[in-house]
Amino acid sequence: MFVLDLSVEKWVGNRNEGDLIENPSWHQIEAAIRELDGKSKTLVTLGADDEAYMSVGGGELGKYVVNVTFDNINFHILVDLSKSDEIEKLVVGGQEGNYPAKMCVDLLPCLLAARTFTESGKLDSLLCWEEDKYARNGMIKAIAFPKPNTKRNASAYNSTTLHDRKIKQSYYFDIDCNLVLIHDKH
Repeated sequence: MFVLDLSVEKWVGNRNEGDLIENPSWHQIEAAIRELDGKSKTLVTLGADDEAYMSVGGGELGKYVVNVTFDNINFHILVDLSKSDEIEKLVVGGQEGNYPAKMCVDLLPCLLAARTFTESGKLDSLLCWEEDKYARNGMIKAIAFPKPNTKRNASAYNSTTLHDRKIKQSYYFDIDCNLVLIHDKH
């Protein structure tokens, strides 16, 4: 299998008491995704290494946001082109966010995407993917979920924070969708 670890968030109040499972089985991955409820369990991350991972968030009312990166810079978002760009609210990573309806996919395509990524490390070619060009331009349309550091508790990262490991800086998006530097570790 391509996936080496599974990070599962479990929010208790404002604390993430989730788990990190090394060498997960497909059964564990599928169960974790199915348990997403948009309340206490809002994000699952399938990690291959420090740069390649898939994040699945949400779960409330059967709506999920799925993204994949192979380099921790460029992100691919699973979309349902039969849906509009109308904004929907979804809790991902313990925080409510606004997402275009086409990014809020049903469980079946979400599981298909996860299974393909888990087994081969690729995007499923039967599904529709869009590159997340908005985050790179400093505008947010989708949140890119950083993969938790496997050497730390999965709660070490906040889902609305982007971490650039190459230049060791952390950012977040403010209420006006501006990219803001949190700290520079140089």
